[in-house]
Amino acid sequence: MSSAPRPRMIVPDVARGMALLGIAMANMTTAWIITTDRPASYFGGIIDGSVWDKAAVVFAAFFVHNRGLPMFSTLLGFGVGLIALSLWRRGFPVQGARRVIAKRYAFLAVMGAAHMVLLFWGDIMFFYGVAGIVIAFLLRKRDSSLMRVAYILFALCALGGIVAFISGALDPLGVVATEGIGTIESYPDLLLSQLVTLGSQALATPIILLMYLPVMLVGFVWARQGVLADVPSHRPTLLRWVAIAVVITVVIGTLWSLSTLGVIEQRWANAANNANSFLGVFTGPGILAGLALVLQPVQERLSAGAPLPAVL
Repeated sequence: MSSAPRPRMIVPDVARGMALLGIAMANMTTAWIITTDRPASYFGGIIDGSVWDKAAVVFAAFFVHNRGLPMFSTLLGFGVGLIALSLWRRGFPVQGARRVIAKRYAFLAVMGAAHMVLLFWGDIMFFYGVAGIVIAFLLRKRDSSLMRVAYILFALCALGGIVAFISGALDPLGVVATEGIGTIESYPDLLLSQLVTLGSQALATPIILLMYLPVMLVGFVWARQGVLADVPSHRPTLLRWVAIAVVITVVIGTLWSLSTLGVIEQRWANAANNANSFLGVFTGPGILAGLALVLQPVQERLSAGAPLPAVL
């Protein structure tokens, strides 16, 4: 008699939805609807001192910018780990599994390149495809080795964040501005501009990898170790990541929002924005860990046969 299938993990799906929503919210005011004629333009602007606009600034400073992207990057590594486990269970040798994963993410990179050139200069799929190929070549590495690499990259990222924060704080203007990608007068102009952007991102991929590969490796190792599938056994690890995310979110969000609203000097907005580009990466595993802890009771009820809550 065959056993009943295991209930699906709901945390990755919920996290993926939240990450995509966060990325969309961040893109909205920095790439899609750009304003430069009002205070707090990076966050969409404050019109006539609107309380709602100010609340949106505070919310975005804490929970939007460089929050969804690191979480989605963590999930990408987690997804590669799940694919690798599935292939190994089906008897694929390491080389065969590597080819399958590399092919899959090469296709994603091609899709991302086409999307970037034809539609949106801010595409991230090209980079994710390249990152997936890189992780495919790490399949035989031990978890401990992968985490050592991740910690080294995290240290470099933290150092970059400190330097960026100091640089921003010393800026006498302290202005966080949002700039467009240039004057585009026709679709051919757009294609040319975005083709240049693709070339720039391809050249910058090693630098972007240094920033986001560590959280991908964390996700990859979590998949292999069953961290999200067995939350109670990994609670200490998850709580540590939540604490890291909370500290970074509170410190950067407070400085960024208060300075943007004029409560403290404007230069701190520049410092917080600069630091967030590096330190915000650390929040990816933490947000995912927090979701895993919060949703654990729901997962247990689902495992006992309860239906999935409608809101999820």
